[in-house]
Amino acid sequence: MSKLEISKPVFLLGSHKSGTSLVRSLLDEHPELVVFPSEIHFFQYSGYWVDYSLRKQRPKAFSVVDRKNLLKRFLDEENQCTDPYGASDMAGKYDEGTFNAVINGYEPESLRDLFELYVEAIYESYSRKPYPVNKRLVEKSVENVEFAPLLRRLYPDCKFIHIVRNPYATLVSIRRSRSDLGYPYLGRIAMSLRNSYYNLLKNQDILDNYLVVKYEDLVSFPQESITHISDFLGIASDPLMLTPTLLGQPWGGNSSADGTFKGISASRIESWTQEISDFEIVLANQALGPVIRHFSYEPLTPKHSVFRQRFQPHLGERPETYIRNRLFRWLMKSI
Repeated sequence: MSKLEISKPVFLLGSHKSGTSLVRSLLDEHPELVVFPSEIHFFQYSGYWVDYSLRKQRPKAFSVVDRKNLLKRFLDEENQCTDPYGASDMAGKYDEGTFNAVINGYEPESLRDLFELYVEAIYESYSRKPYPVNKRLVEKSVENVEFAPLLRRLYPDCKFIHIVRNPYATLVSIRRSRSDLGYPYLGRIAMSLRNSYYNLLKNQDILDNYLVVKYEDLVSFPQESITHISDFLGIASDPLMLTPTLLGQPWGGNSSADGTFKGISASRIESWTQEISDFEIVLANQALGPVIRHFSYEPLTPKHSVFRQRFQPHLGERPETYIRNRLFRWLMKSI
């Protein structure tokens, strides 16, 4: 076995721009936890089949040995990541020599061995010190929601916290973060959200120790939400949990809107309502309608004519993207 034995890990689940990074930052300085600053994407980097569209891949490996050989992709991506909307700025902060020394120091015999070896290699490569074995791991990767049943099999004592945000707001926020080259293709965004919510509803039925937290409740009632999360995890509710940090330093957020924040705030909780288009409302209703109703979000109705809803181009939407978006909306009717 690996010298590291993880117990009672905590996995934060949720789609892009749903609030998972905020929850991670609020747990960051808790004395009982070791909170990883980046998404480690264990299942993607080790070659699993990932359906979450924004990180989609076909299977690349099946044996533990082959999966181990793929994990160095973490360094290639994280040390070069300059995404302005990424949840953490860790580019260049992972030491390749340390990572390789740990990952090559042991041949794992099981998937759990491989996961723990990987966790140990990542932690030592950014912290330059041994993993604190007396603390509980907290990790979030967007595709983990697909693998929650497998994580429960690996760690029967683990707990899940799934963050849910209004699907309309999440769609707008992801779209905004991916508009650097003009209005983007929405198909991958909508299908990623559909994947995340589908697995949430499934996981709730088959897994215990699965807490769902609404983003809107977290930012509107932070003290109550933090207490609820602490009670669920069985940890003391610490005042530090009301201040978002990354590796102990103030965290300014990863909002796709301009500006940073110094604490939990509901000031922009409805800002998306000024940006969402009729086309996006129709698409969200088609792709995510059951989720909107299940979590008691208010269903929206387009404001303009059917012709405008379907055919008016968005600002910055290139011709090929316009065609792809309209085709996707048409296809959604039969999915």
